Amino acid sequence: LVCTEGRPSAACHRLLGAAAGARIHWRNDFDWPGVRMTAAATERYAATPWRMGAGDYTDALTAGGGAPLKGSRTTTPWDPRLANAMAREHRAAREEWLLPALLADLRSP
Repeated sequence: LVCTEGRPSAACHRLLGAAAGARIHWRNDFDWPGVRMTAAATERYAATPWRMGAGDYTDALTAGGGAPLKGSRTTTPWDPRLANAMAREHRAAREEWLLPALLADLRSP
């Protein structure tokens, strides 16, 4: 488990680049910068978005309420419905709002 605490640093990129053959699952906040970073990780590391779908976004909004979504829209190639839902709701959601589900995923074999 690697926590980037925002934009991945050069050290983080070096670590992940050295993890050749590792399966990387990527999480971010549901905001435009977050989905851009997720898209970049899918391209750079062949990462799999982890609970970064439209349904997960809706669950996070239900759990946390959401803040105004700022910035310019982008695409979410792994789930086009996500970008559409974010544009429709116009609210950002923090990844912490999915913490129970994320911890359950980590506990499962």
